[in-house]
Amino acid sequence: MKLIHFFSLFLGCCCSISAQVKLHSHNDYEQARPFYLAYEHKFASIEADIFLVNGELYVAHDKEKIDSARTFKALYLNPIVELMQKQNNQIYSDGTPLQLLIDLKTDHQSTLPVLEKQLLEHKACFDSNNNPGAVKVVISGSIPPADLFNKYDSIIFFDGRPQRSYTKKQQERLGMISDSYANHAKWPGYGAMPKTDKQNIETFVSNAHQMNIPARLWGCPDNEAAWDQFIMLNFDFINTDKIQQLRQYINTKR
Repeated sequence: MKLIHFFSLFLGCCCSISAQVKLHSHNDYEQARPFYLAYEHKFASIEADIFLVNGELYVAHDKEKIDSARTFKALYLNPIVELMQKQNNQIYSDGTPLQLLIDLKTDHQSTLPVLEKQLLEHKACFDSNNNPGAVKVVISGSIPPADLFNKYDSIIFFDGRPQRSYTKKQQERLGMISDSYANHAKWPGYGAMPKTDKQNIETFVSNAHQMNIPARLWGCPDNEAAWDQFIMLNFDFINTDKIQQLRQYINTKR
């Protein structure tokens, strides 16, 4: 009976943890259907890399792969605005929020003001401070120095780094704390995760949570064994390139 009770508690714990996990569509623009595939699978976070070229924002991983039809407006901004107009200013009809992680591939000095201007033309869609159902914009990549955060409109948040120090005021502008998985663990996604790797990750997550900020690691193994580990380690965001597979797997854990 004690063994049955233990496993009941264990399964209950797994279910409650998996119910809280947020799914992040890594390099979403490389999916067959950018934005829409992750959206239809109710992902909590979607990532787009952008370049500023001749005054226009393009979505691509590398500059040489820029396609004139794949602008930030076409792939992300316009779909978000259209959906929110149809759904009483909510990105998801039930009020669930969405994070849009925008990785600046060109310098923030020139790129961020252009992006800010495009976002402010539809400010209500991105004002997560006043509308929990809006899209929260978090800037990564070429991030401005923390003492310049307040230069930008309050709808814009930033992706912090664990190696940097932030004042209390600056922490208010952080959407999350991110780092490379390789800086904390070497586990390849199969076999047992080494104790040292677990401890390193737990410390990273705990440090972010002490500031009341979500934690994210990029460059992680992307399979069921890894997803299980990350759920147990209280990851706030699980990065994936496997949108459908991860959603199906998470659904089986609930």
